[in-house]
Amino acid sequence: MCVCIPYLPINCWDIAFFGLYNIAFIVYLETNKATKNIFIRPDSKNIKRISITSYLNFISQPVNFKRPEIAKVFWELKNLDINYVAVSGIAWLGKAIISNLCF
Repeated sequence: MCVCIPYLPINCWDIAFFGLYNIAFIVYLETNKATKNIFIRPDSKNIKRISITSYLNFISQPVNFKRPEIAKVFWELKNLDINYVAVSGIAWLGKAIISNLCF
């Protein structure tokens, strides 16, 4: 096991998986016709820029307790592919199953 941070049970492969997973999720959002311009957005001069705050706002919407009507939309079956919480849970569960089978 590769431990990146002493005294914390954080595996280097977990950090790599988290990074790769987020990159894949961003690529999916940007190539999906319904969710374009979440991470790469035009600024006031119409120049496309990376917007981390927009991405963080979007991925937090499934647990937006201040606006439950918006959160509810993310939990509909047809929208689970853009629900960061649901897709992350499935991805980490899949990673755990594969890790236990292979190692």
